[in-house]
Amino acid sequence: MKDLGSRSAPPPGVPAHEGPLADDAKAPHPSLPTEDHLSSGPPPEGPPRPANLWQQVSGRSLVALLVLALLYTLWVAKSLILPLVLALFLAIVLSAPLRLLRRLHLPDVFSAAIVVLSFLGVIGAGIFFLSDPALTWVNQAPQVVRNLEYKLAPITKRLGGATRATREIEEMGETKGDQPTVRISKGSLASTLVDRISSFAAGAVVTVVLVYFLLAMGRRTVIQVARAQVPESRRVYADIISSVQTEIAIYLQTITAINIGLGAATAAAMWATGMPSPALWGVVAGMLNFMPYLGPVITVGILTIVAILTFGTLWTIALPPLIFLFLTAVEGQVLTPMIVGRRLTLNPLVVFLSVVAWGWLWGVAGALLAVPLVAVFKIVLDRTGRLRLLRAAME
Repeated sequence: MKDLGSRSAPPPGVPAHEGPLADDAKAPHPSLPTEDHLSSGPPPEGPPRPANLWQQVSGRSLVALLVLALLYTLWVAKSLILPLVLALFLAIVLSAPLRLLRRLHLPDVFSAAIVVLSFLGVIGAGIFFLSDPALTWVNQAPQVVRNLEYKLAPITKRLGGATRATREIEEMGETKGDQPTVRISKGSLASTLVDRISSFAAGAVVTVVLVYFLLAMGRRTVIQVARAQVPESRRVYADIISSVQTEIAIYLQTITAINIGLGAATAAAMWATGMPSPALWGVVAGMLNFMPYLGPVITVGILTIVAILTFGTLWTIALPPLIFLFLTAVEGQVLTPMIVGRRLTLNPLVVFLSVVAWGWLWGVAGALLAVPLVAVFKIVLDRTGRLRLLRAAME
């Protein structure tokens, strides 16, 4: 039989080097580069050069240092930056009544003055009506603490063993001899309180003045800055400003209306259950609801303490905080998603971390402004198309 796997010998008269084996020998090996391959096409890419790797590491290190420097600046310059940010968001919220006054063909200078004065009037009226119950609770703070200790006596007795053990450990660690004494001057508390009040008043005045100027001259300033941009970036700048103004205004106005409704419902529920100062707790619930997650938890704690001091049975004590939990659950799971929809949808983990971070930087005001700040950052990322990984993590 004929072997199909072996090559046949060259026919007579044909040299051995001109047979099929010679053709195979002349053909280039598929794995070896030829002159055509070497002359055409880019060379094969090798491992990254050390210089490029060093540039990447240094670039990321500079970004990390820039972030740390920005956080330090935000913390140190809090008294300067916080009024500006707060005024910016207040101006966005108050832009709706300003547009209504523009339809009457009033100049922005007069329209902004009317809006700011009306806003201050509402705030002043609220402070006037709520000052009496708030001061009453502040003046009764020592009595409230004693009553709370009396109501919680059965629970504290169960913890008495741990308290006695801790006291014994502290006594074992005490050393004999002269102990250093700490003297507190009588005016230290008063001076600290005066400093806090003066700094708050100064920040409030700066914020109100900034709100007026932003309402009166904000539109003209934005137009002038847009005209100063190069044509390539003018469209991107205008898109970002328009999106921030429109979406943040709708979001803040909607959330404000929802929180006002939650505060009114909480006040009505507290009045129905017999809680003292129901209007005060409604305002507290509405204001703290601007802080996601943390605000409702603080409100539940406050209502629980007031209920313990007011009522005597377990059911009457648990009823006010349970009603508020039901109201805030309906607001957070039904009303807000239904009204806001998917506008500015944010990752709950990102929202919680932002509340904690801004609260650490700027206190209560930072926690209140955390969600709007993250929303503005997300809008900028969506319009510029940068930092895709961070933008995906925020959704």
